[in-house]
Amino acid sequence: MHQSQFREKESHEEEAVLAVDFLPDEDENSARNCDDSEACHADIGFMFDSENDTLMRSFSFSPNTMSGEESGMTINVQVQSIDDDPGAVQSGHYLWPAAPALAQHLVDMFGCSSAKEDAERSLVKESVHNVLELGAGCGLASLVAMQIFPDLRQVILTDHDPGTLSLSEENYDATCERLEETDAEIAAKLPLLSFERLGWGEKDDIADILSLITYPDDKSESC
Repeated sequence: MHQSQFREKESHEEEAVLAVDFLPDEDENSARNCDDSEACHADIGFMFDSENDTLMRSFSFSPNTMSGEESGMTINVQVQSIDDDPGAVQSGHYLWPAAPALAQHLVDMFGCSSAKEDAERSLVKESVHNVLELGAGCGLASLVAMQIFPDLRQVILTDHDPGTLSLSEENYDATCERLEETDAEIAAKLPLLSFERLGWGEKDDIADILSLITYPDDKSESC
C-alpha cells in the first residue's frame, strides 16, 4: 500500500497584504481594447483579490513509496494565498487544487533517491535546465521544481496579474528563508528565478519571455 508523504501546516498572516496598483494606463487600455473586454473585468477582480485575507501554508512533499521503501528527498515550500476555495474564480491569488497535485507528481517522478531511479528518468532529471511556468499563480509548482532538478539554471514564473506575481515572489522569499534555516546546502544551490507578466496571446509578452530563456553552451537548441 502506498504511504502518502504530503503534509501541510497552516498559520494566518497577521499583517494585511499590500494592495498593488497594476491597472494599465490609457494608452495600454486602447491597445488592449480594455473598455468593455473580459480582460478589463479580470483586472478589476484581481485588484479586489489582493485585498483579501491570506493564509501562509507550509507544504512538505516526499515521494509516495511502497511500504518499507526509502522515500528519498523531502521538499519544503512556503505558500501564501487567499484563505478560501477558488471555486469558479479565475485568480492566481488562490491556491488551486491542481497546484499541490502537480507538485506531488513532480516529487513522485523525480524525487526518489538516485539508487531507485531508472536510467531514463535520471537522464530526464539531469537534462532539465530551464522551467517556464504558465499561469504560475502562487508559484507552488515552480518552488518545488527548483529544489528537484540538480542542473536547473533558471525558473521563469509567468502570470497575467502583476499582483499574483508579487505574491509568488513573496512565496519564493519565504521558502528561501525557511531553506536557509533547515537545509543551507539546498538553499545555496537554488537556480535563478524571475517573475514576468504574460498575457494570453500577447505577442510582445511572449517575445520578452523567450528572450529570457538561456541554454547550455553545448545544447543551444534544447531547453
